[in-house]
Amino acid sequence: MFCGCSSLQTIVIPDSVTNFGGTYPYQHDYEGVFANCTSLTNVTLGNNIVSLKGHDFYNCTSLQTLNIPDKLRYFNSTAFKGCSSLTAFNVSNNNATLSSIDGVIYNKDATMLVKYPTAKQGTFTIPSTVTRLDDGDRHKNPFAYCNGVTTVEIGQNVSIIYPYNFSGCSSLTTITIDPNNQTYSSIDGILYNKNATKLIRCPEGKQSVTIPNTVTELGNYAFINCANITDVNIPNSVTTIGYSSFDECTSLSSITIPSSVTSVEDCYNFDGCTSLPVIDDIRYADTYAIRCTSDGKSTYTIKSGTRFIGNCAFEDQENLQNITIPSTVIAMGDYVFDNCSKLDTITFEGTVAPSVFSDTFRGVKSSGGTIRVPANSTGYDVIMQKNGLSNWTKVEY
Repeated sequence: MFCGCSSLQTIVIPDSVTNFGGTYPYQHDYEGVFANCTSLTNVTLGNNIVSLKGHDFYNCTSLQTLNIPDKLRYFNSTAFKGCSSLTAFNVSNNNATLSSIDGVIYNKDATMLVKYPTAKQGTFTIPSTVTRLDDGDRHKNPFAYCNGVTTVEIGQNVSIIYPYNFSGCSSLTTITIDPNNQTYSSIDGILYNKNATKLIRCPEGKQSVTIPNTVTELGNYAFINCANITDVNIPNSVTTIGYSSFDECTSLSSITIPSSVTSVEDCYNFDGCTSLPVIDDIRYADTYAIRCTSDGKSTYTIKSGTRFIGNCAFEDQENLQNITIPSTVIAMGDYVFDNCSKLDTITFEGTVAPSVFSDTFRGVKSSGGTIRVPANSTGYDVIMQKNGLSNWTKVEY
Protein backbone atom coordinates (compact mmCIF):
# COMPACT_ATOMS: atom_id res chain seq x y z
CA MET A 1 0.00 0.00 0.00
CA PHE A 2 2.51 2.61 1.20
CA CYS A 3 5.60 0.42 1.19
CA GLY A 4 8.65 2.15 -0.18
CA CYS A 5 7.21 5.67 0.21
CA SER A 6 10.50 7.02 1.50
CA SER A 7 9.20 10.62 1.73
CA LEU A 8 6.14 9.77 3.82
CA GLN A 9 6.48 11.40 7.26
CA THR A 10 3.00 11.28 8.81
CA ILE A 11 0.14 8.80 8.59
CA VAL A 12 -3.26 8.78 10.31
CA ILE A 13 -5.22 5.50 10.28
CA PRO A 14 -8.96 6.16 10.70
CA ASP A 15 -11.09 4.39 13.30
CA SER A 16 -12.92 2.54 10.52
CA VAL A 17 -9.83 0.34 10.00
CA THR A 18 -9.65 -2.77 12.19
CA ASN A 19 -6.76 -4.62 10.59
CA PHE A 20 -4.12 -4.19 7.91
CA GLY A 21 -1.07 -5.89 6.52
CA GLY A 22 -0.22 -9.39 5.39
CA THR A 23 0.06 -12.64 7.26
CA TYR A 24 3.37 -13.78 8.70
CA PRO A 25 5.36 -15.84 7.82
CA TYR A 26 4.33 -15.73 4.17
CA GLN A 27 4.67 -12.01 3.65
CA HIS A 28 8.06 -10.67 2.54
CA ASP A 29 9.75 -7.87 4.48
CA TYR A 30 9.30 -5.40 1.65
CA GLU A 31 5.55 -6.10 1.40
CA GLY A 32 4.66 -4.60 4.78
CA VAL A 33 2.08 -1.80 4.64
CA PHE A 34 4.64 0.84 5.63
CA ALA A 35 7.79 -1.14 4.85
CA ASN A 36 10.79 1.02 3.97
CA CYS A 37 8.97 4.26 4.77
CA THR A 38 12.29 5.53 6.07
CA SER A 39 11.10 9.08 6.80
CA LEU A 40 7.99 8.06 8.72
CA THR A 41 8.05 9.66 12.18
CA ASN A 42 4.41 10.23 13.12
CA VAL A 43 1.89 7.40 13.16
CA THR A 44 -1.64 7.59 14.54
CA LEU A 45 -3.32 4.19 14.72
CA GLY A 46 -7.12 4.16 14.73
CA ASN A 47 -8.83 3.08 17.95
CA ASN A 48 -10.37 -0.01 16.34
CA ILE A 49 -7.19 -1.67 15.04
CA VAL A 50 -6.81 -5.02 16.80
CA SER A 51 -3.62 -6.50 15.32
CA LEU A 52 -0.34 -5.94 13.51
CA LYS A 53 0.20 -9.29 11.80
CA GLY A 54 2.83 -8.74 9.14
CA HIS A 55 6.00 -6.76 8.48
CA ASP A 56 3.87 -3.63 8.79
CA PHE A 57 6.56 -1.15 9.86
CA TYR A 58 9.60 -2.98 8.52
CA ASN A 59 12.64 -0.72 8.20
CA CYS A 60 10.84 2.45 9.29
CA THR A 61 14.17 3.76 10.47
CA SER A 62 12.94 7.20 11.62
CA LEU A 63 10.06 5.96 13.79
CA GLN A 64 10.96 6.63 17.44
CA THR A 65 7.74 6.11 19.40
CA LEU A 66 4.38 4.53 18.74
CA ASN A 67 1.12 5.07 20.61
CA ILE A 68 -0.91 1.88 21.02
CA PRO A 69 -4.68 2.50 20.75
CA ASP A 70 -7.57 1.12 22.77
CA LYS A 71 -8.22 -2.22 21.01
CA LEU A 72 -4.82 -3.26 19.65
CA ARG A 73 -3.85 -6.54 21.29
CA TYR A 74 -1.71 -8.60 18.86
CA PHE A 75 1.84 -7.96 17.59
CA ASN A 76 3.71 -10.14 15.16
CA SER A 77 7.43 -10.63 15.81
CA THR A 78 8.39 -8.94 12.57
CA ALA A 79 6.09 -5.92 12.72
CA PHE A 80 8.92 -3.59 13.75
CA LYS A 81 11.93 -5.39 12.28
CA GLY A 82 14.54 -2.86 11.18
CA CYS A 83 13.01 0.04 13.17
CA SER A 84 16.44 1.19 14.29
CA SER A 85 15.18 4.30 16.13
CA LEU A 86 12.13 2.85 17.91
CA THR A 87 12.69 3.25 21.67
CA ALA A 88 9.20 3.42 23.21
CA PHE A 89 5.60 2.24 23.00
CA ASN A 90 2.86 4.09 24.86
CA VAL A 91 -0.29 2.06 25.47
CA SER A 92 -3.62 3.80 25.92
CA ASN A 93 -5.01 3.56 29.46
CA ASN A 94 -8.28 2.47 27.85
CA ASN A 95 -6.71 -0.64 26.33
CA ALA A 96 -8.28 -3.60 28.15
CA THR A 97 -5.58 -6.09 27.09
CA LEU A 98 -2.24 -4.28 27.16
CA SER A 99 -0.27 -1.85 29.31
CA SER A 100 3.10 -0.14 29.07
CA ILE A 101 5.87 0.54 31.58
CA ASP A 102 8.86 2.66 30.60
CA GLY A 103 8.09 2.21 26.91
CA VAL A 104 7.75 -1.59 27.05
CA ILE A 105 4.46 -3.39 26.36
CA TYR A 106 3.00 -5.95 28.81
CA ASN A 107 -0.36 -7.59 29.22
CA LYS A 108 -2.82 -5.62 31.32
CA ASP A 109 -1.63 -6.83 34.73
CA ALA A 110 2.04 -6.85 33.67
CA THR A 111 2.48 -10.58 34.28
CA MET A 112 3.58 -11.22 30.68
CA LEU A 113 6.05 -9.34 28.49
CA VAL A 114 4.52 -8.58 25.08
CA LYS A 115 6.84 -6.30 23.09
CA TYR A 116 10.17 -4.61 23.71
CA PRO A 117 11.17 -1.64 21.49
CA THR A 118 13.66 -2.69 18.83
CA ALA A 119 16.11 0.16 19.48
CA LYS A 120 15.83 0.55 23.25
CA GLN A 121 19.42 0.47 24.47
CA GLY A 122 21.36 -1.17 27.28
CA THR A 123 20.16 -3.26 30.23
CA PHE A 124 16.56 -4.28 30.67
CA THR A 125 15.36 -5.41 34.08
CA ILE A 126 12.13 -7.34 33.83
CA PRO A 127 9.61 -6.17 36.46
CA SER A 128 8.96 -8.48 39.39
CA THR A 129 5.31 -8.87 38.36
CA VAL A 130 6.27 -10.75 35.19
CA THR A 131 5.96 -14.54 35.26
CA ARG A 132 6.37 -15.34 31.54
CA LEU A 133 7.97 -13.79 28.47
CA ASP A 134 5.17 -14.60 26.02
CA ASP A 135 2.19 -16.90 25.53
CA GLY A 136 4.01 -19.60 23.56
CA ASP A 137 3.28 -18.28 20.07
CA ARG A 138 6.73 -17.88 18.49
CA HIS A 139 5.29 -15.40 16.00
CA LYS A 140 4.84 -12.97 18.91
CA ASN A 141 8.41 -13.04 20.22
CA PRO A 142 8.71 -9.95 22.49
CA PHE A 143 12.44 -9.39 21.80
CA ALA A 144 12.44 -10.11 18.07
CA TYR A 145 15.09 -8.03 16.28
CA CYS A 146 15.79 -5.91 19.34
CA ASN A 147 19.36 -4.96 18.48
CA GLY A 148 19.73 -2.36 21.23
CA VAL A 149 19.37 -4.54 24.32
CA THR A 150 22.69 -5.83 25.71
CA THR A 151 21.63 -7.41 29.03
CA VAL A 152 18.33 -8.89 30.19
CA GLU A 153 17.87 -9.33 33.95
CA ILE A 154 15.19 -11.89 34.80
CA GLY A 155 13.62 -11.98 38.26
CA GLN A 156 12.66 -14.77 40.59
CA ASN A 157 9.03 -14.99 39.48
CA VAL A 158 9.57 -15.77 35.79
CA SER A 159 8.76 -19.43 35.19
CA ILE A 160 8.18 -19.56 31.40
CA ILE A 161 10.89 -18.60 28.89
CA TYR A 162 11.05 -19.88 25.33
CA PRO A 163 14.47 -20.14 23.63
CA TYR A 164 13.25 -18.18 20.60
CA ASN A 165 12.37 -15.25 22.89
CA PHE A 166 15.79 -13.69 22.23
CA SER A 167 16.04 -14.33 18.48
CA GLY A 168 17.41 -11.38 16.56
CA CYS A 169 18.99 -9.70 19.61
CA SER A 170 22.40 -9.39 17.99
CA SER A 171 23.84 -7.15 20.74
CA LEU A 172 22.61 -9.27 23.66
CA THR A 173 25.61 -10.67 25.53
CA THR A 174 24.19 -11.43 28.97
CA ILE A 175 21.08 -13.04 30.45
CA THR A 176 21.00 -13.00 34.24
CA ILE A 177 18.64 -14.89 36.53
CA ASP A 178 17.73 -14.03 40.11
CA PRO A 179 19.27 -16.74 42.34
CA ASN A 180 15.86 -17.25 43.96
CA ASN A 181 14.27 -18.24 40.66
CA GLN A 182 13.14 -21.86 40.99
CA THR A 183 13.03 -22.64 37.25
CA TYR A 184 16.10 -21.10 35.63
CA SER A 185 19.72 -20.27 36.29
CA SER A 186 22.46 -18.31 34.55
CA ILE A 187 26.15 -19.11 34.21
CA ASP A 188 28.45 -16.62 32.49
CA GLY A 189 25.44 -14.84 31.02
CA ILE A 190 23.96 -18.00 29.42
CA LEU A 191 20.48 -19.29 30.27
CA TYR A 192 20.12 -22.80 31.78
CA ASN A 193 17.46 -24.70 33.64
CA LYS A 194 17.71 -24.54 37.41
CA ASN A 195 20.23 -27.34 37.93
CA ALA A 196 22.17 -26.50 34.74
CA THR A 197 21.56 -29.83 33.04
CA LYS A 198 20.05 -28.12 29.99
CA LEU A 199 21.56 -25.18 28.12
CA ILE A 200 18.49 -23.25 27.00
CA ARG A 201 19.85 -20.13 25.26
CA CYS A 202 23.19 -18.54 24.54
CA PRO A 203 22.84 -14.80 23.82
CA GLU A 204 23.47 -13.97 20.17
CA GLY A 205 26.09 -11.34 20.97
CA LYS A 206 28.26 -13.76 22.95
CA GLN A 207 31.79 -14.20 21.59
CA SER A 208 32.92 -17.28 23.53
CA VAL A 209 31.30 -20.04 25.53
CA THR A 210 32.31 -22.74 27.99
CA ILE A 211 29.68 -25.40 28.55
CA PRO A 212 29.82 -26.85 32.08
CA ASN A 213 29.96 -30.63 32.48
CA THR A 214 26.65 -30.62 34.34
CA VAL A 215 24.91 -30.17 30.98
CA THR A 216 23.32 -33.22 29.38
CA GLU A 217 21.21 -31.45 26.75
CA LEU A 218 21.64 -28.53 24.35
CA GLY A 219 18.09 -27.28 23.91
CA ASN A 220 16.24 -26.28 20.75
CA TYR A 221 17.69 -23.06 19.28
CA ALA A 222 20.40 -23.04 21.97
CA PHE A 223 23.01 -21.23 19.84
CA ILE A 224 20.94 -20.10 16.86
CA ASN A 225 22.28 -16.91 15.23
CA CYS A 226 25.30 -16.73 17.55
CA ALA A 227 27.34 -15.24 14.73
CA ASN A 228 30.37 -14.24 16.86
CA ILE A 229 31.23 -17.62 18.36
CA THR A 230 34.15 -19.32 16.63
CA ASP A 231 34.54 -22.57 18.55
CA VAL A 232 32.44 -24.79 20.81
CA ASN A 233 33.66 -27.74 22.83
CA ILE A 234 30.70 -29.88 23.87
CA PRO A 235 31.54 -31.84 27.05
CA ASN A 236 31.07 -35.60 27.17
CA SER A 237 28.22 -35.17 29.65
CA VAL A 238 25.96 -34.09 26.74
CA THR A 239 23.77 -36.78 25.19
CA THR A 240 21.19 -34.75 23.26
CA ILE A 241 21.36 -31.83 20.83
CA GLY A 242 18.00 -30.20 20.13
CA TYR A 243 16.79 -28.97 16.77
CA SER A 244 18.29 -25.90 15.08
CA SER A 245 20.76 -25.61 17.94
CA PHE A 246 23.56 -24.10 15.84
CA ASP A 247 21.75 -22.61 12.86
CA GLU A 248 23.40 -19.53 11.33
CA CYS A 249 26.50 -19.59 13.55
CA THR A 250 28.37 -18.06 10.64
CA SER A 251 31.75 -17.67 12.41
CA LEU A 252 31.79 -21.15 13.93
CA SER A 253 34.89 -22.83 12.55
CA SER A 254 35.50 -25.58 15.13
CA ILE A 255 33.20 -27.77 17.20
CA THR A 256 33.74 -30.95 19.17
CA ILE A 257 30.81 -33.37 19.37
CA PRO A 258 31.65 -36.19 21.80
CA SER A 259 30.65 -39.81 21.39
CA SER A 260 28.28 -39.37 24.34
CA VAL A 261 25.86 -37.57 21.97
CA THR A 262 23.41 -40.21 20.80
CA SER A 263 20.46 -38.03 19.83
CA VAL A 264 20.36 -35.12 17.40
CA GLU A 265 16.70 -34.21 17.31
CA ASP A 266 16.79 -32.29 14.05
CA CYS A 267 19.36 -32.57 11.31
CA TYR A 268 19.23 -28.92 10.24
CA ASN A 269 21.40 -28.07 13.22
CA PHE A 270 24.27 -26.46 11.34
CA ASP A 271 22.49 -24.66 8.50
CA GLY A 272 24.34 -21.47 7.64
CA CYS A 273 27.55 -22.47 9.47
CA THR A 274 29.65 -21.49 6.49
CA SER A 275 32.97 -21.32 8.36
CA LEU A 276 33.06 -25.01 9.28
CA PRO A 277 35.58 -27.10 7.33
CA VAL A 278 34.92 -28.73 3.96
CA ILE A 279 36.53 -32.12 3.28
CA ASP A 280 36.20 -33.62 -0.20
CA ASP A 281 33.33 -31.26 -1.00
CA ILE A 282 31.32 -32.10 2.13
CA ARG A 283 31.00 -29.65 5.04
CA TYR A 284 31.39 -31.19 8.48
CA ALA A 285 30.75 -30.21 12.08
CA ASP A 286 33.16 -32.67 13.64
CA THR A 287 31.34 -36.02 13.32
CA TYR A 288 28.31 -34.49 11.61
CA ALA A 289 28.07 -34.33 7.80
CA ILE A 290 26.13 -31.16 7.08
CA ARG A 291 25.94 -30.55 3.36
CA CYS A 292 27.58 -31.32 0.05
CA THR A 293 29.16 -28.09 -1.21
CA SER A 294 29.72 -28.82 -4.91
CA ASP A 295 27.71 -29.89 -7.93
CA GLY A 296 28.58 -32.30 -10.67
CA LYS A 297 30.42 -35.12 -8.89
CA SER A 298 29.14 -38.64 -9.40
CA THR A 299 30.83 -40.30 -6.41
CA TYR A 300 31.18 -39.32 -2.76
CA THR A 301 32.69 -41.08 0.24
CA ILE A 302 31.65 -39.74 3.63
CA LYS A 303 34.67 -39.57 5.92
CA SER A 304 35.25 -42.32 8.48
CA GLY A 305 34.24 -41.29 11.98
CA THR A 306 31.10 -39.47 10.83
CA ARG A 307 28.17 -40.34 13.10
CA PHE A 308 25.33 -38.19 11.75
CA ILE A 309 24.25 -37.16 8.24
CA GLY A 310 22.12 -34.03 8.18
CA ASN A 311 18.84 -33.25 6.48
CA CYS A 312 19.16 -32.58 2.74
CA ALA A 313 22.91 -33.29 2.88
CA PHE A 314 23.01 -34.30 -0.80
CA GLU A 315 19.83 -32.63 -1.98
CA ASP A 316 19.76 -31.76 -5.70
CA GLN A 317 23.00 -33.59 -6.48
CA GLU A 318 21.57 -34.62 -9.83
CA ASN A 319 24.80 -36.25 -11.02
CA LEU A 320 25.32 -38.33 -7.89
CA GLN A 321 25.52 -42.03 -8.77
CA ASN A 322 27.52 -43.70 -5.99
CA ILE A 323 27.97 -42.95 -2.30
CA THR A 324 29.74 -44.77 0.52
CA ILE A 325 28.54 -44.40 4.11
CA PRO A 326 31.00 -45.46 6.83
CA SER A 327 30.23 -47.89 9.63
CA THR A 328 30.40 -45.09 12.20
CA VAL A 329 27.16 -43.44 11.01
CA ILE A 330 24.35 -44.05 13.50
CA ALA A 331 21.66 -41.68 12.14
CA MET A 332 20.61 -40.03 8.89
CA GLY A 333 18.22 -37.09 8.55
CA ASP A 334 15.30 -36.45 6.24
CA TYR A 335 15.61 -35.79 2.48
CA VAL A 336 19.32 -36.73 2.46
CA PHE A 337 19.14 -37.70 -1.21
CA ASP A 338 16.19 -35.59 -2.35
CA ASN A 339 16.20 -35.15 -6.13
CA CYS A 340 19.22 -37.42 -6.59
CA SER A 341 17.53 -39.13 -9.52
CA LYS A 342 20.71 -40.77 -10.85
CA LEU A 343 21.78 -42.32 -7.56
CA ASP A 344 22.32 -45.98 -8.39
CA THR A 345 24.50 -47.45 -5.64
CA ILE A 346 24.59 -46.84 -1.89
CA THR A 347 27.32 -48.69 -0.03
CA PHE A 348 26.89 -49.05 3.72
CA GLU A 349 29.96 -50.19 5.65
CA GLY A 350 28.19 -50.79 8.97
CA THR A 351 26.92 -54.20 10.03
CA VAL A 352 23.99 -52.47 11.75
CA ALA A 353 21.80 -50.13 9.73
CA PRO A 354 21.68 -46.49 10.91
CA SER A 355 18.40 -44.97 12.04
CA VAL A 356 16.62 -43.08 9.26
CA PHE A 357 13.53 -40.95 8.73
CA SER A 358 10.61 -41.86 6.48
CA ASP A 359 11.84 -39.46 3.78
CA THR A 360 15.59 -40.06 4.05
CA PHE A 361 15.64 -41.63 0.60
CA ARG A 362 12.92 -39.57 -1.03
CA GLY A 363 13.84 -38.58 -4.57
CA VAL A 364 16.08 -41.53 -5.46
CA LYS A 365 15.36 -43.76 -8.47
CA SER A 366 12.01 -45.44 -7.98
CA SER A 367 12.92 -47.97 -10.64
CA GLY A 368 15.61 -49.38 -8.41
CA GLY A 369 19.30 -49.42 -7.60
CA THR A 370 21.73 -51.35 -5.44
CA ILE A 371 22.21 -51.26 -1.67
CA ARG A 372 25.58 -52.78 -0.81
CA VAL A 373 25.91 -54.01 2.79
CA PRO A 374 28.38 -56.17 4.72
CA ALA A 375 27.63 -59.88 5.03
CA ASN A 376 25.48 -60.81 8.03
CA SER A 377 24.43 -57.19 8.62
CA THR A 378 21.08 -56.27 10.20
CA GLY A 379 18.37 -53.67 9.75
CA TYR A 380 18.76 -52.92 6.06
CA ASP A 381 15.78 -55.00 4.94
CA VAL A 382 13.52 -52.92 7.16
CA ILE A 383 14.94 -49.69 5.74
CA MET A 384 14.31 -50.87 2.19
CA GLN A 385 10.76 -51.99 2.91
CA LYS A 386 9.67 -48.87 4.75
CA ASN A 387 11.61 -46.10 3.03
CA GLY A 388 10.77 -46.29 -0.65
CA LEU A 389 13.54 -48.71 -1.63
CA SER A 390 11.40 -51.79 -2.24
CA ASN A 391 12.53 -51.94 -5.88
CA TRP A 392 16.19 -51.76 -4.95
CA THR A 393 18.41 -54.81 -4.66
CA LYS A 394 20.44 -55.64 -1.56
CA VAL A 395 23.85 -57.10 -2.29
CA GLU A 396 26.11 -58.40 0.46
CA TYR A 397 29.86 -58.09 0.12
